[in-house]
Amino acid sequence: MSKRLSVFAAAKINLYLKVGEKQIDDYHQIETIYQTIDLFDRLTFELLDKNNEEIPSGASRKSLEFKLTIVNSLQKDLIPTDKTNLIYKATRLIMDKLKISHLNLEVELEKKIPVAGGLAGGSSNAAATLFALNYLLGEPLSQSDLLNLAKELGSDIPFVLLGGCMLGTGRGDQLIRLPEPKDLLFLIVFPPADLQLKAKDIYETFDQIQEANSIPKPEISIEKFIEVLLSRKSDISKYLFNSLEESAISLSFWVDKVKSLIDAKGYKSLVSGSGPTVFTIVPNQNQGLNLLHELNKQGFTAQLHQTTSEAFQVIIH
Repeated sequence: MSKRLSVFAAAKINLYLKVGEKQIDDYHQIETIYQTIDLFDRLTFELLDKNNEEIPSGASRKSLEFKLTIVNSLQKDLIPTDKTNLIYKATRLIMDKLKISHLNLEVELEKKIPVAGGLAGGSSNAAATLFALNYLLGEPLSQSDLLNLAKELGSDIPFVLLGGCMLGTGRGDQLIRLPEPKDLLFLIVFPPADLQLKAKDIYETFDQIQEANSIPKPEISIEKFIEVLLSRKSDISKYLFNSLEESAISLSFWVDKVKSLIDAKGYKSLVSGSGPTVFTIVPNQNQGLNLLHELNKQGFTAQLHQTTSEAFQVIIH
């Protein structure tokens, strides 16, 4: 008898992202405010028969029968379905951790979060895989176990495993939960299907710009940003900040064009993460719809989204 579970995995945005110099381990220390939003990929996991077999004594090879199908995505051709996909890598980590010798897993992915768009689409898929497989296998792993596995996969995967609003430091995987700003409304402009900005390229460009001492500085510290975010005594949108934005602009004319259009309407726009997705905070639904229609009229794809405190929404079959 097979077991099935569908998981809606939330995207994230970075309301504030300050990147430090590259360390000797080639990673950058960051300070960021993460927030999950109500934009979801849907992943349906099906564990087929003959799973969860313990590794025989002396066995050195673990067998994984893995099939990933992408549906309803304009970026289907950009998503690997082999061992390089984070869904596959997360599955392997679960197998190693639980000493499972054989797993037969089929995954259907309906992709709504842009690929390499700065919204943690791949990371949320990996986090959903850790969550779903743990559930389907009888929840042998604690949340602490899952977080440790998430850290092995990527710096922002621990956050998208938990969701909500959080301060992230270190590589972005040292997390402190913050109260969720529930009344924020975001207008998000999605990049064309063929436009991706790889984080590696963005950070290399950031290092070059930083050497030239031309990286903008935030208006306020992250501590002050959190204070404004929680108290809302002033407009939080004017303090949005991303150290990587100049890198994204330098690598993509599209980013510069979208930001210029939004800024010309009197809003403060920001690249999320390593880009190229651009967002702004709008005061209310009517103003958001007006700006959305203006952007759509000029050929851009935009949507309104709100915060969500949930990393996942789950359907048990």
